[in-house]
Amino acid sequence: MHTFIQRPSLPLSLYIAQYWCWKLPVGTAIPAIYGGTGVECIFNLGDPIEVIDPYASVLSKGEGIILCPRKKIFRAIGRGKINLLSIRFRSAGFFRLFKIPLTELADELTDAGNIFPKTLFEQLLDEQSKSSSVTLLDNCLLQQLNNVVEEKLMNRLIDNVYYQSNLKLQTIVNNSGMSERTFQRKFKIYTGVGGKYFQRTTRFQSCIKALSENPKLNYSGLALTHGYFDQAHFINEFKHFSAVTPQHFIQKEKNGLGHYNNAFYLPFKVVDG
Repeated sequence: MHTFIQRPSLPLSLYIAQYWCWKLPVGTAIPAIYGGTGVECIFNLGDPIEVIDPYASVLSKGEGIILCPRKKIFRAIGRGKINLLSIRFRSAGFFRLFKIPLTELADELTDAGNIFPKTLFEQLLDEQSKSSSVTLLDNCLLQQLNNVVEEKLMNRLIDNVYYQSNLKLQTIVNNSGMSERTFQRKFKIYTGVGGKYFQRTTRFQSCIKALSENPKLNYSGLALTHGYFDQAHFINEFKHFSAVTPQHFIQKEKNGLGHYNNAFYLPFKVVDG
C-alpha cells in the first residue's frame, strides 16, 4: 500500500489544500468521502472503479471526476489495483478558480474532462512518479490563476463561517453589509449549500478529524468544544453526515486507510499491507 501527499505551490495554496495519491492492492476498501466543505477532483490511473453512491457509475482508467459531496456520501469499490490521484480544493477554492457555481456540482459526479484538457489525462497516465504527476496538475492550475477575479468580501465571510463555527451565523450576516437573501445566494454559489448547513458540516469535519487522530477522545468534551449542545446532539449530527456512530467510525477507520487523518499521508510514505 502506497500513500502520497504533496502541498500545492505557494500561489495555489489559497485554493488547494493538497494533492494526494492512493496506490492500493486488489481487495483494499476505498474509504468513503462524507459530506464536506471542499471539492475533490479524482483522476483514476489504475483499474476501473465502481461508484456506488451518490449513484451508480464506473470510473475507467484515464478518467476523472469532480466530487462536491454535501448532503450525500461518496462510496466506491475498486475492481482491481487502485491508483487514484486527487486535487483537494479548499472551501470555495474550486469556485474561485473556475467560476462554476457549486450549486451545479453539489452531490453530483461531474466529468473532470469538462474542466481539464484531454492531453492532461494522457500525460498523467504516462508519468512514472507521483511527484511529476503532481507537478503537471500544479502547472495546469497555475495557468488558471490568470483568469481569477477575486471578491474579497465573500472570501472573508466564508472564512469567518469556516474558522468560527461557534459564532452565530446571523452575527456574520449582520456584519457582512448584505441582506440575508443576498448573503445566502452568494454563499451557495461559492460552497454549494447555505451558511447554516455549511457551518454544521464544518463542525462535523473538525470532529471527525479529531477522532481520526485521537480515537480515545471523550465524546462529551469533544461535543462541547465544537459547539454541540451535548453528547447526544454530537452523535446525532455525526450519524447524519456519516450514517454511522462515532464508535463505528473509529472501529472501521483504525483497520484501514483513512480519509480524514493527514498523518497517514506522509510524503512518499509506504505502508505494508
